[in-house]
Amino acid sequence: MQLDYLTLLFCGSIVAVITATLISCIAWYAKTQRFLNELALAFIGLALAPLLIRHREIWPDFASIIVANLLILLWSAGIWLAICRVTEQRFPTWWVGSTLTAFIAAMSYYTYWDYNTHFRVMRRC
Repeated sequence: MQLDYLTLLFCGSIVAVITATLISCIAWYAKTQRFLNELALAFIGLALAPLLIRHREIWPDFASIIVANLLILLWSAGIWLAICRVTEQRFPTWWVGSTLTAFIAAMSYYTYWDYNTHFRVMRRC
């Protein structure tokens, strides 16, 4: 049996789907906890990102590289948002939005103008 990075991406995606399903079931049962829905959406994004990376040769670079890496960053922002909701602290929307905008600009630059894989590809493994 050979374990390559595509298998690890698929396994990570399956774990994220299972986690999102469990959190969604808990959110449906405890209807008052709004942060659980945001947490489940974050894990659904994390489940989609490895699938986009896996099909890099089929789909265009924008979907398979920029959107996939953006989904990974949105996952961490979703976890941060859920933690802010639980601890009743203010979520820094402006700071996160400007960081994501800078990320999209940098990824677009390194994907379309300066094709530099070292700066462009985020690795989760």
